[in-house]
Amino acid sequence: MLRAQIDFSKKLRDWDGFGISYHPSEIAQIQENPGVIESLFGHEGLKAAILQIFLGPHNQEYTDSDSNEEKPINLKDYKHQINDTGQLNVCKSALEEVSRWGGGLKILVTCLSPPGWMTKQKEVSGRDLDSSKRVDYARYMVSYVKYLVEECNLPVKYLSIHNQAEIWELWNDRGFLISNAGNPKIYWPVEQLVDFIKLIRRLLDLNGLQHVGLTPGETQNWGNFYKWGYAEAIYDDPQALDALSILTSDSTVISKKYTHACSCNSAGIDLLRQKKTDLHAWSTSIRTSHHRVSLLHEIYNNIYSTKVNAIILDCSVKSTSISLSDSQFGNLNFAESNYFYIKPFFMAGQPGMGVSHTTCNGSEIEIIAFSSNSTRNPDSFLIINTSELAWEIPIEIRGSACGCFQAFRTSETENCLKLNAVSVREGKIVHTIPAVSITVFVGSVGAV
Repeated sequence: MLRAQIDFSKKLRDWDGFGISYHPSEIAQIQENPGVIESLFGHEGLKAAILQIFLGPHNQEYTDSDSNEEKPINLKDYKHQINDTGQLNVCKSALEEVSRWGGGLKILVTCLSPPGWMTKQKEVSGRDLDSSKRVDYARYMVSYVKYLVEECNLPVKYLSIHNQAEIWELWNDRGFLISNAGNPKIYWPVEQLVDFIKLIRRLLDLNGLQHVGLTPGETQNWGNFYKWGYAEAIYDDPQALDALSILTSDSTVISKKYTHACSCNSAGIDLLRQKKTDLHAWSTSIRTSHHRVSLLHEIYNNIYSTKVNAIILDCSVKSTSISLSDSQFGNLNFAESNYFYIKPFFMAGQPGMGVSHTTCNGSEIEIIAFSSNSTRNPDSFLIINTSELAWEIPIEIRGSACGCFQAFRTSETENCLKLNAVSVREGKIVHTIPAVSITVFVGSVGAV
């Protein structure tokens, strides 16, 4: 017999929220369509609380005077203002949207590659960092954060050292890329990463950026973070572990044959939490262009199997005509119409809430729950049905003061359709879940 239970009194971990990233090549398109920012960060949109941006390799010309670790960073030595105008405008627009509904935006800056002259190959995406330019690159990273914070007044929360730069097979024996690898990058050996964690933390502190946290970069998936030795190396170096504020990793499935086997793996997170129990972990670059069933599974597995505290979705923007009315929102063409399949997650899991314990014995039904956790957000939960059948499901509700839940549903024929509120009766609610659908239930005190 199908049954489910949600216990809002059993908090598994704090929740930092859902966020958005986008490919740097899409900045111009986003600027041309102001409705995109509103749809992602606005009150009637997703209300995203996290924005991931990227630092590329073109913001400093050759210099031989930046290798002094103790020297204060001079922003005049860099071209951040000239080269990153578009990205900065997107950040400011997102911050304005979030501020309108009283939210707080957190910005994660991910570094891609140093300027080519800092590599041994003397070109962008050369495999090896020139050891004589070690401090130069660290200062390059920190200078960008300093610029965003001090010159642009942007709420940078974390700096991430690299993006998918553990894949050494991307380069040939001479250190040149074999083929197009997407974003520019260099290879990050384990030893180099541990060294940079400590170096960058010192430079952030020396340049008045003590409030900006540090992450070890984003491996291609959480499996690589553990299996390839990064988690263990950090575990073995107390100074490196102490320098970290959170963990980050992409959640990329690397083989269709082993879907989700590597992307949702908590071993590295579990290892480091043995020594740093309150260490948060964020999954980045979950692609909204995935088939919607895979996308829904991946979000659930990241929360309950990988045990993360936040998820950043990689959102493709393909439309040139944006409207925020429910009847016209489909014009966004948001990653093959998955917009309304991800919106329920943002509705349920706002920053500061808590991930709650859930159970369900349906093989194709998954439940995600977030407790209020002393925020203004009510207890909320989502039911995901990826089967081809509709199911009536009784759900036992524990540990919540909410007497009813307002439901919104997305299915093959519905886009976050508002349904009748559902009352909790004798500690349960009973609801029919359509095939291939996601329903979010937002709590309120009192019965219908």
